Amino acid sequence: MPGCSLWLIPPLESPLNTSLSNLIKDKIPPLFKEPCIPFEPHMTITSCLPCEIDEPDELLKRIEFGDGDEGVPEVKFNEVVAGETFFTRLTLHLERNPQLVKLAQQCREKFTVNTGDVSAEEWVKTFVPHVSLLYSSEKVPLELCKKEVEKEGIEMGQCAWKGGRIVVVDTWRKLEDWKVIASRDI
Repeated sequence: MPGCSLWLIPPLESPLNTSLSNLIKDKIPPLFKEPCIPFEPHMTITSCLPCEIDEPDELLKRIEFGDGDEGVPEVKFNEVVAGETFFTRLTLHLERNPQLVKLAQQCREKFTVNTGDVSAEEWVKTFVPHVSLLYSSEKVPLELCKKEVEKEGIEMGQCAWKGGRIVVVDTWRKLEDWKVIASRDI
């Protein structure tokens, strides 16, 4: 993945974070032949940040949420989807709400590099908010994966989490070497 990325992370102490971690690390991988590299549960806000960020904590302070509870991002799951690419192979698609779209567009405008001629306003039109459950090149046994998601108590159409944390992750490294380099509670 080019450069660093901004992720929205569920509250660490939440049962949802535990359920998503269980799916990513323990429940979904046995359904595949190739080894699966685990990662933290997250929604990618945007990638394409510079590889080296001098003051990542300062970068996070520049993200605006508005006043009160209204601007705080809310995550609702819509459906389990088998994607076509390595990084979208198995995802929980999210409701595309104004808070998530505004957050993604703002971050794309302020922080990204090397995005070609595509403006943040154009890019956000194709933004598909999702939580990845697996990175893989294998075909997904979708129905089996859906059953595992259901067993973990993940409900579609309900508020999964509100707020959480925004983190900067050095996704330009090999997947197994990704790490959070800055974090901000919302």
